[in-house]
Amino acid sequence: MYVAALKQCLAMFFLLLALPYAIDRKYVQFYLLVFVAIMFHTHAFMFAIVPLLLEKPWGKVTWILLGATLFAMATYDATLGAFMEYAQSIGALVAEIEVFDDHQINILRVLVYWVPAIVALVLHRRLFTDSTRTENLFVNMSLVSAFILTIGLVQGANLYARMAAYFEIATAVALPWMIKKLFTKQSAQMITTLAVILYFAYFMFEFTVSKNFNNDYAAITMWQFIQSLFG
Repeated sequence: MYVAALKQCLAMFFLLLALPYAIDRKYVQFYLLVFVAIMFHTHAFMFAIVPLLLEKPWGKVTWILLGATLFAMATYDATLGAFMEYAQSIGALVAEIEVFDDHQINILRVLVYWVPAIVALVLHRRLFTDSTRTENLFVNMSLVSAFILTIGLVQGANLYARMAAYFEIATAVALPWMIKKLFTKQSAQMITTLAVILYFAYFMFEFTVSKNFNNDYAAITMWQFIQSLFG
């Protein structure tokens, strides 16, 4: 499990390095880095869509991706079954137990991921009239993470949570930018403080209630660790 997580982290390292090349329209360098990332973790192939995410959010591409998400949910067994068979035929490691595991993602987690998407939709004109390609990209990536996680409402919770992780880092960039652009400096500070409190509250819920972290993991004190070195 830990080796798999390390592989995904290494893939993410190369994918983040690739982003500036996509923004600057240097697509050869971008796709070379994506290819390197794929060699560490197969799911990195999803970053191939990044050049499509440089236009203003909630345009044609966004609605197509949302439509594809809803279609995948409505026809999950047929659509994802066919995708899994194709992925396996080209050598990708996609285990059936991950796609059809009968475990759904918590609806609260999905709603948290949808916060930037909803803000971008409701306040589209104010946010994106003069937005840059970089700003568009990070907001669109946060939308994609929400779309992917939404599929996990059907099943395959662990799989889609890992896949959404490739794009979720964009929320940490997009949401503060939205707050700064929508509010005055004083109001932005208040909204940012509230956002930090709410996200931390969700973090505590996720790891103390939803995942029951305390019961699943154990720790030793620093003194016990030091003693173990000389034991």
